[in-house]
Amino acid sequence: MSSLFGVFRLFIGSRRGNFALTAALVLPVLLGGVGLAFDMAAMVNQRTVLQNGLDTASLAAVSALAAKDKTTLNVKSYAIDFLVAQLSGQLPSNVVEDLKTSTTVVPDKNTVGTQTTYTVAMSARITVELTPFTRLLGFTNRKIAARSSTSSVVVGNALSLYLVVDRSGSMSWVTNTALSTPASCQNYADLEDWAYYPDIAATSPCYLNKMGALKQAAATLFDTIDSIETLDANNHVTRTGSVTFTDKEQAASALAWGTTTARAYISALPSYPSGGTDMSDAMDTAYAALTAASEATEHANHGNTHVQKFIVLMTDGENTGASSKHKPSLDTKTLNACTSAKNAGITIYTVAFMAPTLGKTLLLACSGSSSNSYTADNASELITAFEAIAKKVSDRSTKLTN
Repeated sequence: MSSLFGVFRLFIGSRRGNFALTAALVLPVLLGGVGLAFDMAAMVNQRTVLQNGLDTASLAAVSALAAKDKTTLNVKSYAIDFLVAQLSGQLPSNVVEDLKTSTTVVPDKNTVGTQTTYTVAMSARITVELTPFTRLLGFTNRKIAARSSTSSVVVGNALSLYLVVDRSGSMSWVTNTALSTPASCQNYADLEDWAYYPDIAATSPCYLNKMGALKQAAATLFDTIDSIETLDANNHVTRTGSVTFTDKEQAASALAWGTTTARAYISALPSYPSGGTDMSDAMDTAYAALTAASEATEHANHGNTHVQKFIVLMTDGENTGASSKHKPSLDTKTLNACTSAKNAGITIYTVAFMAPTLGKTLLLACSGSSSNSYTADNASELITAFEAIAKKVSDRSTKLTN
């Protein structure tokens, strides 16, 4: 028995096999620790790459929204494609490919008054395969997630717009647009027809006259302004007014919130007006209304700190007063009003509708820029001109902050 105990003591005291046993037990742990340290550094680096990519992609997406290059409906795919392109070459190709399905994009648009806030929130998750050393500890891969949210504020301009339009006798004359209904109507085509005003016999087909074309064109302008107004629940972003002229200024529709009053004023214009042409007093009225202290107060009372002001002037003739001959003195008076308005920061758009050369020349000078002056030789071109003006008026963005 004592010999057995001796053998046991010799085994316990021996150092020859203990190193191998210890190494067999400890080495996997040591290697796993080394692998874990390596993988942790790699995961930190990849998460930084992912976070930077998300930050850049969300900023690009929200900038596209604010610039109106994208909408909340199509910005999601844009943001994901941007992220994938951004991270290609920085992450393994299979990881980048997984981003197409693992990335979520939540865009938002919130408008209050003249301020619109765009927000894009993005999140993504990638899978990192661990080194064989770390797998000795029982881990094969780890998930890495990151989030980013970017907001941009677009401060838009409120607007005040005065429509100054011709309702002289020549606005009763026909365009080349035939109407399906009514079957017949009074068609004034020339001075010979005008000699029978207002009792000329109806003829067929019925042609849209200039006044009818004006009403359609003005409606397109008002519709665009209404689309701006609907973004604000309080309807305190846009103000419009209207005034018409023959050889003298007609009663005006004062500036009011929205387009209801101005739209009704234009709609109520006579289908067959009469009279000569003098646009000078009407331009004075528009200028005075837009620069009045009361107009600034109306906007200030509703928090509108950025206000754009416009005059849209349309005529189909030249300044003749009550006569049939051109009167240069009325041109001078008209241009003085135009100059005063432009000096006050008012943008003037002009439309010469089937107008003579002197009328076109006056309107070009009044606007001060060929890009702000339009000519229309038929009803379709008149509507197109008003649509173009409407788009310019509706472009109200003034600044972008991220």
